[in-house]
Amino acid sequence: MKRRYASYFLLAAFLFLLLNLPMPFVKGLRGRVLFADGRFSHKRLLDGEGELLQLKIENKKLKDDLEEVRNWIAAQDRIETHVKQIEDLIQTKAYSKFYQRRIRDLLALLQKEVYSVDAKVIFRDLGFWGSGFWIDRGEKENRDLNTKIIAKNSPVLFGDSLIGVIEIVEEKRSYVRLITDSVLTPAVRAVRGGEQNFPLLQNITLLEEELHCQDHLATTGLIQELASMKKILEESGDALYLAKGELRGSSYPLWRSRSPILKGVGFNYEFSDVENIAHTIHDKLKKPLLQVGDLLITSGLDGIFPQGLFVATVSKIFPLKEGDFAYEIEAHLTAGNLDRVTHVQVYPPN
Repeated sequence: MKRRYASYFLLAAFLFLLLNLPMPFVKGLRGRVLFADGRFSHKRLLDGEGELLQLKIENKKLKDDLEEVRNWIAAQDRIETHVKQIEDLIQTKAYSKFYQRRIRDLLALLQKEVYSVDAKVIFRDLGFWGSGFWIDRGEKENRDLNTKIIAKNSPVLFGDSLIGVIEIVEEKRSYVRLITDSVLTPAVRAVRGGEQNFPLLQNITLLEEELHCQDHLATTGLIQELASMKKILEESGDALYLAKGELRGSSYPLWRSRSPILKGVGFNYEFSDVENIAHTIHDKLKKPLLQVGDLLITSGLDGIFPQGLFVATVSKIFPLKEGDFAYEIEAHLTAGNLDRVTHVQVYPPN
């Protein structure tokens, strides 16, 4: 028993001395410990673990390089999509006032796409997983490009979908606030037809490319079905721009978001705009102002995000209560689950 108490006393004395020793001595002790650990690590490396470690490092670098190439290809595809949309509008709509404005909107998005910057996610705090992360771009990038792209309120995209905004800019890194955080409330509006079909068209195109690469999966019937579906979507008619509202995240500190669900509030069409005349949610219309499956895109009314960025898809509309003048909804991010995001694209601020 006395021996046990003596051990506890020696441990307590050691900890007391360690916390009160002069800093130079502590630094020297730390250096010797690290040096000893380094010699031990070097011995392990000589025993064969070094080659395995080197292979893991090279594999990680190859994966990062592959992801960057995929992002570059996706960015080129988005640019081509915007160009094709503009060409189609010019050729088929004879420059009516409405389509002149749509062309201007698409040109603005195209310009932002051209001047965008790719970035890599470098740190994500487990305590605030659904709120944001750090990327490897900052003020240095702006100086290198001689233009302001990485700045406060710069939109951040994953693929062709909005996922957040730059909140803090440092020399070589920046903090992205995600739209799954309840603090961020992008203004959006519902779109049906036209642009609503673009994400599905892109997925079908990707599926066709994968099937052509794997002959054992590419049956004639399936290829024909996909081609037929693409034709229907491409000829589905002009887009309808409907109810407007706000989205907000539902993430909480200390927990990862369990699903990419956003809450929507204030969805109505109480005021006329360039798209159409005003309607109340109680008006009996041939085409409702909001329905499940509608695409939600940025409206530009918040002054932060440019108009026309994909955000989410309406997944649930809550029943109206007596006296309600707007819908409340739930929506799924078009970007999918943000837990898998490793690379993003930063647009210049408005």
